[in-house]
Amino acid sequence: MSRPPAQASAPRAAPVPAHGRHPRSLQGWNVDLGATTNDGWNAVHRAAEHGHFDILHALQGWNADLTATSNNGHNAVHLAAQE
Repeated sequence: MSRPPAQASAPRAAPVPAHGRHPRSLQGWNVDLGATTNDGWNAVHRAAEHGHFDILHALQGWNADLTATSNNGHNAVHLAAQE
């Protein structure tokens, strides 16, 4: 799967499926894609940090905010580039 565009970033706290589970499995869940941790991380940050670009693509399809920054100013692109 290709990496998200350079302007991408995102929210956190929605659960990211474990390895082997299809990203579409979140569709039936009542998930708050805008939920964040105390550090401002969301599901997009977590997926980017671990290189789960299939999850990022699914989150994008569910209108997750791919431009959100954490409390320390990091977005999904910053986290993906660290790997």
